[in-house]
Amino acid sequence: PRDLRWETGGYVEISRAEDRATQGRYSLQAAFLLPSDLGYASGTLWLPAMKLTYPGRGPGAELGIRDWTGFRTFRLDVSSSATRAVAFHIGLVDIRGYTWNTVLPVAADSATTLVIPLAIPREERLDLSRIATVSLGVETAGFTVRPVVYIDNMRLEFIPPKAVTTTITIESGPP
Repeated sequence: PRDLRWETGGYVEISRAEDRATQGRYSLQAAFLLPSDLGYASGTLWLPAMKLTYPGRGPGAELGIRDWTGFRTFRLDVSSSATRAVAFHIGLVDIRGYTWNTVLPVAADSATTLVIPLAIPREERLDLSRIATVSLGVETAGFTVRPVVYIDNMRLEFIPPKAVTTTITIESGPP
């Protein structure tokens, strides 16, 4: 049940799904509302999103790990049942309000692992030691049916420890 407590603002309908799970038994099924669901023209730019924050707000689940400095990548498995590619947005916000966003394509009726090297947001001054929000969204302008995306196995990947090497100099010669 905790996995379903993302903040959605009412613009993303989420549920558990037994299909398309890449780890465990369930994936998170997210149906993103269309502009027409709100009375706007279908071509209106619209980006419904779901968020995990620290501290958690209201009934929303709290972002579990805030210090991402020891990690190399942020990964999540995403699949789409949409009939065309979706523009999948990933946003990270630190405690100061600095924001980093990227848009990655997810092909129609496909599955992929999205990989974010954390060196990129770090270079753009995001404080990886104090992440406050992770947001995931889909641009729905132009869709006639709500795009459904399945999200599973969202994870941080460690930086491998550095190998310790020692150099020993052996001098040879007469005793």
